[in-house]
This record gives sequence, structure tokens and C-alpha cells, in this order.
Amino acid sequence: MKNVLFVDCCIRREASNTRKLAKAFLSALPSDCAVTRLDLMAEDLSYFKDSYFDQREALLAENRRDHPRFRYAHQFAQADRIVIAAPFWDLSFPALLKVYIEQVSVDGITFGSTEEGLKGLCRASHMIFLTTRGGFYTGDAMEMGSRYLDALHTFFGIGKYTCIAADGMNVAGFDAEASLCRAMQEAGLSERHARALLRLGDAAQRQAALRTVLQQRMSVAETEGYVETLLRPPERRELGALLSEVRRLLDAGACTDAEESAGPGGLSVTLFFPANNTFP
Repeated sequence: MKNVLFVDCCIRREASNTRKLAKAFLSALPSDCAVTRLDLMAEDLSYFKDSYFDQREALLAENRRDHPRFRYAHQFAQADRIVIAAPFWDLSFPALLKVYIEQVSVDGITFGSTEEGLKGLCRASHMIFLTTRGGFYTGDAMEMGSRYLDALHTFFGIGKYTCIAADGMNVAGFDAEASLCRAMQEAGLSERHARALLRLGDAAQRQAALRTVLQQRMSVAETEGYVETLLRPPERRELGALLSEVRRLLDAGACTDAEESAGPGGLSVTLFFPANNTFP
């Protein structure tokens, strides 16, 4: 089983477009991947200053790298794959992610010092950065977030780096949904799959539907039909399930006929079974 570390820096949480992209990517991972989510918003991360910085220096001087404050570095170094999700802020990413990176950058854990220079010590074979941007910055020299992480993966000794980004999310007149769909497609879904799933407004429902689509390997048509079913009112969904079961009984020969009738109390369904049928 491969250990995937998911570093979640989606500040807006469920309202975040980057979070939507991350969920699509994680749901498309192979079944041999076990994901550990690190929610940076829920962690008590501190800047390096004053006594907090002095403590770190003292621990390293005493070679006490088993101290709890180095837990982030050990977790990062031992992951088989690292997925980082963060929005594009101020030409880079939120400061919270930089604070986390400073926590994992530990000499003797994620990198080492040799006579030839610094050498990465991380196990991961691949670092993936997932991001969404308000403007168009892919390939732009002003974009600093992905470029920084690209350099960092080399510093940590991680074999491969990939950035999956959706641009133009806040540009007036631009089809932001199409941009997000293209990024989701790169993350593991087709564009039409993504468009169908984005019709579901509730994030939890969309995530559950995404898992179902991937697990059952649904075609685009099947996904669109599945989403259409989820968008119906609950009572319509229950009626649809009931009628599907009636059709199954008819096809199997378990009952000979079925009649529907509408009355003041609602819809009635009468099933006719063979006379020689016995019930427990």
C-alpha cells in the first residue's frame, strides 16, 4: 500500500475551487493508495521567532530529531507520494503553506548536509501541486508558487513534480467552470464527467457521487443519468427505485403483470403473481 500525504491548504474549505480539484484528484487515485490528510487550517503551526526558533536550534544541536515538533518533517519524509492543494494568493500561495514548509525543512530528516552539498532525503517519488488561480498565470514569470515547489521537490530529493492548475477563475466573461473542468480532467476525469458532477451544488453530495462514478467506472452518459437522478426530489428518487424493482421482478418472471393507478392518495402499484407462487 502506497502512503499518500495530502497537505490541505484550501483556506476557504468547502467553498474552495482548489478543494474541488483536490477531491477529483484524490478520488481518481489507484486502489493501492492510502491517503493521509493533513488539514493545515486545523494545525497549530507557528512562525519561527524568538524562543520557538531557539528551541528548534537547540534540539537540532542536541540531535534530538525524535522531538514531537519534528513530526511534520518525519511524516513528509516517509510519504510515498505528496499532494499539496493551495490557492493562488499574491503571486504564490497562502503564508500558512510556507510556515508548514519551514516546519518540514529539517536537516537530517528531509534533507542532509554532505561534503558535496545538500542532498534530499525524502522517500516520495512524486510531488503534485493542485491550485486554482483568479487570473491567467500558467507559464508566467510572475507566478511564484508552482516555481517554488518545483525547486523544493529537487531540494528534498523527490523524483518528479507536477502542477495541475485551473486559471481564470475570477476573470469576467471567462468560462471559469470550463477551466476547472479541464483541470479536473487532467486530475483524472473527462470534461463531460466533471461538468455533470459540478451540477451538484452540495460539496458532500458531489464528493460521494464522484467516488461512485470512479468506483463503477461510469461512462459519461451513465454519469449524467446518475446526476440527474440525484437532482430529483427525494420522493421522486424513491419512486424511481420502486419502479426499477418492479421492472426487475417482471423481467425475472417473478410476477406476471403490474398496474399503476393514480388516486386521491397518490400513485398505487398492483403486482400480479402466478397462482402457484408460494411465499414464506
